Amino acid sequence: MALPFLVLYLTEERRLPAETAGWTLGVYGAGSLLAGPLAGWLVSRVGARAVMVVSLLGTAVALGLVPTLTSMYAVIGLVAVWSVIGESFRPACFAVVADLVEPEHRREAFAVLRLAVNLGMSIGPALGGGLAAISYSLLFAVDAGTSLLAAAVLALPVARSLAVRPVTGPTRDRVGAGARWPFALHLLATGLVAMVAFQAISTMPLYMVDELSLSPAVYGAAFAFSGVLIVLFEVPFTSLSRRWPHRPLLVFGAAVTGLGFAGLALVHDVPGVLAITAIWTLGEILLGPAAAARVADLEPPHARGLYMGIYNAVWSAAFAVGPWLGTKSLTSFGPITHWSLVGAVGLAGGIADALAPPASDRAPPGGGPGRPP
Repeated sequence: MALPFLVLYLTEERRLPAETAGWTLGVYGAGSLLAGPLAGWLVSRVGARAVMVVSLLGTAVALGLVPTLTSMYAVIGLVAVWSVIGESFRPACFAVVADLVEPEHRREAFAVLRLAVNLGMSIGPALGGGLAAISYSLLFAVDAGTSLLAAAVLALPVARSLAVRPVTGPTRDRVGAGARWPFALHLLATGLVAMVAFQAISTMPLYMVDELSLSPAVYGAAFAFSGVLIVLFEVPFTSLSRRWPHRPLLVFGAAVTGLGFAGLALVHDVPGVLAITAIWTLGEILLGPAAAARVADLEPPHARGLYMGIYNAVWSAAFAVGPWLGTKSLTSFGPITHWSLVGAVGLAGGIADALAPPASDRAPPGGGPGRPP
């Protein structure tokens, strides 16, 4: 709810330059880069549920403190702490899915997980835009409240099973050389596409507000529209494509994501923004579940949390670099060149996944009706 509006909060409420706001968002990404491996290590030692509950409680505290701080340096420091604590939730959550679901159902399981996330994302930004129009302090307070509610849900006795099985075998990496090369290329492709995707919360709102003269509420509605599309179409599409290999979905999804953001240079009004949002959201629908499922298929069982942590760390690295590079590009080169460069990076991500060896280009095991994830 609050994170998509962090750039606007810093530029409108704190009166900071766009580059400084982008750099601060990059600090969040840098902190989350540490969170991935740290959370993965903790999952195998204290359990996934404990990591997720502490993450949510810490996030609530950080969100409540952001608008109370007067020093910009204190805000930046708090953003760094917020990112390490808050982003520890994601690897633990992914590890639970990879641990509990059989390989033949993982792509669908990750699609269901993303459905839950995007149900929140379809409501959060739209509500956040309205709250930000009233008060940014109210926005942070309400988001802190939702984190506390989520922690309360995970504290219920029924959630006790959400703990990745402890490590019992050797901790040495058992991924063979034939799997490491596809994994490395997949991480490279993930990093490139993630830098493109993070323009949705960095340069896209700046472009809509400053260049197109649209309100923050319109941006929030566009962001929510993307979530609604994912909620409606991602799970059905993933079920229909369960027999498809990972690679075509990843390659085509990266290309569509890049071209979708590149199309922002051609729009000038709300219908155009919504149409372009639908295009890059299609790319996310194609590659989102397949990207996580590929990591789960390649990682050894004993390192379930660690490998998911590395995967999330790549997203965090892109978060640390993408918003800063994006705001620098937008302010230095203008919207047409900027969005063209964003599209090129997305295409490069598709090429990286296309270059993966044939051994990684396989359909998930099974693929029949089976039991639901």
